[in-house]
Amino acid sequence: RADRISMVFQDPMTALNPYMRISDQMAEVLMLHKGLSKRAAVAEAAQMLELVKIPDAKNRVRLFPHEFSGGMRQRVMIAMALLCKPDVLIADEPTTALDVTVQAQIMDLLGELRRELGMATVLITHDLGVVAGFCERAIVMYGGQVMEQSPVDPLFANPTHPYTKGLLAALPRLDADRAMTPIRGNPPNMTGAPKGCPFCPRCDFVEEKCADVMPPLAEFAPGRARACHRSIETIEEAAA
Repeated sequence: RADRISMVFQDPMTALNPYMRISDQMAEVLMLHKGLSKRAAVAEAAQMLELVKIPDAKNRVRLFPHEFSGGMRQRVMIAMALLCKPDVLIADEPTTALDVTVQAQIMDLLGELRRELGMATVLITHDLGVVAGFCERAIVMYGGQVMEQSPVDPLFANPTHPYTKGLLAALPRLDADRAMTPIRGNPPNMTGAPKGCPFCPRCDFVEEKCADVMPPLAEFAPGRARACHRSIETIEEAAA
C-alpha cells in the first residue's frame, strides 16, 4: 500500500492536512516508504509537482494547502500518490468539486501519467462521460453489487442490464431525439437492502425472485458479464 498501490482521494479540499506544508506531507511518503532523507524527499516532491504541471514547483512545494486552488490541490494529491511510482493508481472521483475546464485538465493529466509511467488506473466515478473518454473496461455497480462489466465501447453501444440502461437513459445528450428518462424510486438504503438484487425496487423488469435471490454474474459474450434474472432478449423486446 502506497508503494505499489496508491490512491487519490475524493475531495482535495479536505484530503490534505491544512496544518502541514505541502513539502512535509509529500516528503513523509518518501521518507516512510523509500527511506529518503528529508532534503532528498522534498527535492523529489518538487520534481513530481513539476510532472503534474504545477508552475514554480520548487518554491510552491513549501506552501500550505490553502494557498492552492482546488485544481492545484487535486494535482498535489495526484503527485503525492505517484511519488512511489505505483503499479496501480486508484482515483476516487478525481474531478469532484472542480469546474468543467479543470476536470478536463485533470483527466488529461491522468491519461498522460498512465502512459508515461506504465501504470494501471482504477477510476471510481459517477460521471459516465469520464468513463467513456478515459476507461478501457467498466464495472457498473449498484448497492455494492456488480450489475454489469464490459469493455467500454460495447457497454455504451449495447447495455444489457436494466440499471446500465437506466443510467444511460438518464444522461442528457444534445444529439438525442428523446427526453432523458430518470430512474424511478430512490437510492438504496443499505441498512435494509433486499436479500436479492439491490436494484429490484427500482427495476422495470423485476420478477418475484429478484428480491430474494441475487443473480450470479454470468458471462454472455467474450469479456462481458451481467447479473440479472431476466434474459437480454426479454429486456430488449420490452424496451422495443
